[in-house]
Amino acid sequence: MKTSEEYITFYDTVAAVSCQMLAAARSGEWNELDALDGTFRELIAQLKTVDPDLSLDGGARARKLAVVMQILANDAEIRDLTFPSLADLASLLTTNGPAPCGASKPSRGSIFYGIAEDNTFIQL
Repeated sequence: MKTSEEYITFYDTVAAVSCQMLAAARSGEWNELDALDGTFRELIAQLKTVDPDLSLDGGARARKLAVVMQILANDAEIRDLTFPSLADLASLLTTNGPAPCGASKPSRGSIFYGIAEDNTFIQL
């Protein structure tokens, strides 16, 4: 990837696959979920080869953070659906993260984070 726009677009692609995975899990299509998981893993492997010297401006860092948070929210719901016993534990450890695809989540005093120039998370 050569530009930050291509980089963010790639993250959007990963997020789209994660949304498809969530839809498959919600409908109990386990074979589809397994196939999408393979695609997801391939995309993540490709993402790991991105030029580490690629710098993102503030807008691109914020977009990347939003997409990553979406992917993590989808992953959490997929785990809840595939391992229901973990959902009970997760309810004890609830955080104010983003809602997964197609869901709304009430706000309980959000904390906002950003990504610093060195790609570390910072509280805003």
